[in-house]
Amino acid sequence: MLLERFAVTKRDAVDLAPRCNVCPGEDVAAVIEHEGGRPIRSLRTGFPLRAIPGDATEGYPVSSLVNAGRNDSPDCVRPIGGRLRLVPPQALG
Repeated sequence: MLLERFAVTKRDAVDLAPRCNVCPGEDVAAVIEHEGGRPIRSLRTGFPLRAIPGDATEGYPVSSLVNAGRNDSPDCVRPIGGRLRLVPPQALG
């Protein structure tokens, strides 16, 4: 059905399984208009990920509110028993 709907003229080896979410770095099926055709190809999504230096990150205990997806508030990431250390953007490289 997908191939007919988008009038695909050529199909590479592409996973056409239905998805609800796609994470950065995952491959997805994409129909591309190219030289009069409409091939379906696998494309990588998102931005390239890079490591953040260890001295630019900090771990701290947070409330157990963070464990439930229904909770969406600043209380989820507010440090317990301490203060959050702000990292200047230039420290991230």
